[in-house]
Amino acid sequence: MNNDKTNINPSMEANDIPEQSSPWQSAPEITPAPETKPKKKKIALIVTICVLAVLLIGGSVFAAIYTAWRQSDTVVIMDAVTSTMKKSKIAVTGTMDIEFNKTSQDASGLKAIHITLGAANDGADTRGDGTFTIVTPDSKETTIVIGGAFVSDGTIYFRIDGIRDALETLDLPDEAEAVLGYIDNLIDDIDGEWYKIQIADLNLDQENEEKYTCMVDAINYAASKDSKNELAELYTAYPFLIPNKQHDTDSDGNVVYGIKWDANDLASFTNNLRTTELYKTIGSCDLVDDEDATIVTPDDVSDVSMPDDFPELNLHIDLWSHELRGFSTDYSKDGNSLKAEFHFAYDKNVNVEIPQEAKSINDLVSSIETTLKNLVTSLLEDQISEYCSSYTGTVHDQCTETYSKQIQDYLKEMDFSDYLSLATGSQV
Repeated sequence: MNNDKTNINPSMEANDIPEQSSPWQSAPEITPAPETKPKKKKIALIVTICVLAVLLIGGSVFAAIYTAWRQSDTVVIMDAVTSTMKKSKIAVTGTMDIEFNKTSQDASGLKAIHITLGAANDGADTRGDGTFTIVTPDSKETTIVIGGAFVSDGTIYFRIDGIRDALETLDLPDEAEAVLGYIDNLIDDIDGEWYKIQIADLNLDQENEEKYTCMVDAINYAASKDSKNELAELYTAYPFLIPNKQHDTDSDGNVVYGIKWDANDLASFTNNLRTTELYKTIGSCDLVDDEDATIVTPDDVSDVSMPDDFPELNLHIDLWSHELRGFSTDYSKDGNSLKAEFHFAYDKNVNVEIPQEAKSINDLVSSIETTLKNLVTSLLEDQISEYCSSYTGTVHDQCTETYSKQIQDYLKEMDFSDYLSLATGSQV
């Protein structure tokens, strides 16, 4: 037998035992094979890519169609006009500047007029205010503020402020200066005061009271949703405002469209207004005779079309919402110029403030009547004095006394219209 086996001496210590290699230590390291991804995940990836491609292509096609149709200038303008017609609450603010050349200044006595306007409505409730600054050729300035409001029950409010300052600033004719002394108290009563007119204050007869009430009802109907939608539908059928040219965007990012009107659509729109309920409602008030109303033709419209040098009218429209945001014009010729810019707000941004305190129109009528009476009395007394001046002594005194008494008796029988006629010289 082969005796080459290693001998192990029991007396040897553990550390003296030769170290032997483990058969597992010498084996090469085995790396786990990578997992194979399921085929369905590859399919999902391919499908996703295809879907994205389809969406990209489809979106491009949709964008092209949208740009070619929805974003066309004509449709943008039509959408802006009809959406404005349908709004229940609208506010408009803006400025208008008018300047005159030397020839116009000599004719009008004005160098410039600067106007600031503001108006708002909530249904039929409406208010408007305007500030008018007048500049004379010698550069004197005066400002008058005019305001007005209408409430759905038919009450009308109005105010004028700045009358006295204007009269003191402007150069008035001598005849006007002579009258100022008689109207001084009236100016104080008018200047800056709100007055209101109610149907009960007008003392109308039954026929005119019915007409007034009918017009109030017509105004309320005009503010209704049904009326607004009907007018918007009519305009959609005959969109007479068409683009003339497109300008750059304004400072608010709105696209500015120069506009003109289409004669055929404007004629059709005008004629078909007679079929609307609003027109019929106004017609029922018997304010005008509509039997002889003529049909408007495109030629009629063309006859009053805008000339080449007419101020260009611009609409400012938000391109995304197609909402009308403003209106402007800028015109200059031969030293005369007109520049106007107005801004629109809608719905929740609109607040209509109706005057809470106002005097009755009867108070103003009474003040005007007193003023006119004093003025007429003065004018007549001047005539009596001139007539009786040919007499002297007792005869002169009797002449003056007699005619003065007749004047007083005559004035007692006069009403407001009589005073007004005498004061203006339309009645002798």
